[in-house]
Amino acid sequence: MSVDFLSRAAHELRNPLTTAMAQAELLLDGIHGPLSAAQSAALRSIHDQTCQTAALISGLVDVARLQTESLTLTACDLSAAAEEALSQKSELATTRSIHISRSFSTGLQASADKIRLTQMIGELLATAILVTPSGGQTSLHITAEAGSILIQAIGNATLPPPIAQDTPAAMLQQLHGLKPIGLALLEALARLHQGHFTIRAAAGHASIFVLQLPVVSDSTAQESLATQIHSPASVLPPTSNSAHPQIILIADDQTALVSVTRGYLESLGFQVASACDGAEAVRLTYSLLPDLIFMDVRMPVLDGLSAIREIRASKTPKLQTIPIISLSGGTGAEDREKCLAAGATTYLGKPFGIREIDGILHEFLPPVSP
Repeated sequence: MSVDFLSRAAHELRNPLTTAMAQAELLLDGIHGPLSAAQSAALRSIHDQTCQTAALISGLVDVARLQTESLTLTACDLSAAAEEALSQKSELATTRSIHISRSFSTGLQASADKIRLTQMIGELLATAILVTPSGGQTSLHITAEAGSILIQAIGNATLPPPIAQDTPAAMLQQLHGLKPIGLALLEALARLHQGHFTIRAAAGHASIFVLQLPVVSDSTAQESLATQIHSPASVLPPTSNSAHPQIILIADDQTALVSVTRGYLESLGFQVASACDGAEAVRLTYSLLPDLIFMDVRMPVLDGLSAIREIRASKTPKLQTIPIISLSGGTGAEDREKCLAAGATTYLGKPFGIREIDGILHEFLPPVSP
């Protein structure tokens, strides 16, 4: 089964997941009326399970893609990558009422692909969280030992002896909470980084998930790549001025997704138009001159990337700078780069929810003054 087929299938699978996530968030936010405690709990469970399903789909495609991928390894700041991974997995930990402690020094560097390094640490954390009983504690430790970087995530799941081999595959049967896709992804990424991924049993009902990576040598040492992590502001989403409503165009052939996104944007006071293919999106863009466009990558008649190129080629100044948010079920760096190269302002991976839409509005569509 080819990577291209898996990527296309994943894109189609993420479309209904995006709709489910957005609908659940709208209900939880009380857009359609108050909910009972039991209803809210059920919706949170639906939302969480949808997010986990999306993550599994992404992992499956990633495992296939890594069979042919080559990485560019540079000196990467481990503390920055660890902080970003902790931020990404905070919701998973909160959902399971798990506290994460940390222990790592600033200044440590590993020879790695920057994006993949954060992904590896995130998978390591998720693995430890998933095997830890609700209400428990996990920890993340990063140390330099004997010319290697050791990244260790400790969970509370016990690995009962005897263990035939100290490998993830041998231990998988004993770690009932783990997903084999996550383990396969960690093993593949570790190999590409000339490193190793192992699991060890420890005293005190603990399991240690260890990622060993090469330390940066003197010949590859670079200035530390400090990364500033931005979280969406916890404020109300911007609203459009009712007298002069801003126009948002949604171009996507998934009618359910368009419906829920349109309903939410209209509730904020925006004027919303929709297109079901790229050619219609280009036509509506020329006639409406919208203030922001959500553009799906895969659509009939004319695909999203070609539509973006046509819009950017216009001699109308507004269309050369209008924020275009590329929507895609592909999550790889290659997918993101293709969207940006076509002229997209930024990239929003599917599935996404209302909070991600709020973030886009805050960043690219400030409120209109009366």
